[in-house]
Amino acid sequence: MSVPSYSPEVALEHLRATPRRLSEMSRGWSDHRLAQRPGRDEWSAVEVLAHLRACVEIWGGNIEALVEGEHARLRTTDPRDWLEGVDLVSQGFASSLRSFRRQRARLLLQLEGLSLTDWTATVTVLTWGQRYPRSVLYYADRLARHERSHLRQIERLTIGSSGPA
Repeated sequence: MSVPSYSPEVALEHLRATPRRLSEMSRGWSDHRLAQRPGRDEWSAVEVLAHLRACVEIWGGNIEALVEGEHARLRTTDPRDWLEGVDLVSQGFASSLRSFRRQRARLLLQLEGLSLTDWTATVTVLTWGQRYPRSVLYYADRLARHERSHLRQIERLTIGSSGPA
């Protein structure tokens, strides 16, 4: 099992910051510009945000299942595979960010009242033929760390670029 590197408090701090950072980095940029890929095999900011929303859908859904005690609902779906079945990219960055904010608010509402026992209680999940212990902290930590890497990617596309257009 991947050992969480964040405590619940640090995971919450990162999860709270992501929507604000996305807003700051995209301020002044048009949906058209944010939809442009920087290179042939690279994602646009819109595609990165769609991927983040898919991760919240899958891993946030797993958090919800753990909080509600419905372990049978845990999904091992790869967010990239899930994303192929929906069209989040055509929404544009601003609309997608509003949806992301709503997703994040629901997730934070679930997480903020949990006890340490709730965060760390594990269940065994069958993932691609292997059994792994998973907890709310595992999924929140995974989500927070994953988002940090993609925030750096969007930062390179916006802040590290020639400026809003």
